[in-house]
Amino acid sequence: MLKIYASNQKSIFDYCLDDALKRNQMLFKINSILNETPNLIQPFIDFYLEDRKSKQINIHFGKPTIALESFIRLILLKHLHKNCDYRDVESRTNTDYSWKAFAKLSAVDVVPDFTTLAKWEEFFGEKTIRELHDKIIDHCRQKKIIKGSKMRTDTTVSEANIHYPTDASILFDGIRSITRTVEKIKQTV
Repeated sequence: MLKIYASNQKSIFDYCLDDALKRNQMLFKINSILNETPNLIQPFIDFYLEDRKSKQINIHFGKPTIALESFIRLILLKHLHKNCDYRDVESRTNTDYSWKAFAKLSAVDVVPDFTTLAKWEEFFGEKTIRELHDKIIDHCRQKKIIKGSKMRTDTTVSEANIHYPTDASILFDGIRSITRTVEKIKQTV
């Protein structure tokens, strides 16, 4: 049985999560945007309910799991941090209270396995998640949280005129430099 929204009932351990989320400014702002505009994740919920209905699967049957909203937020964490994969999201959510609070997980909740997160992303499709990310950016631009007029790019890679190093070419380069060194020794001696 999959819940749609995360529970608002907190355990005694969950009060430290709110403070941790406030210290992470980016996640705190995105969390407040998602809380203010619940229609941003509504397409995911509609897609899930439509899929269950078309496959005639009872959503009120089975073992209780974490909420669909938490899965969406965990997938969004991966897209917010470009260098993360789902293993990183799982381990960081287990250790970082701000990530756990952003995902609306209790301090005692078990974080889903990285394979489960990958399956959910495959279920929704990367395009749908990218649209959610773009909607959040548009919302921030409309509320003047960000300007959105500049784009940051990584320019650390530059083209160079070199050959691809194969075993044979490295061996040839070594022989050529040894031969050159031997020629210099002959001229000196």
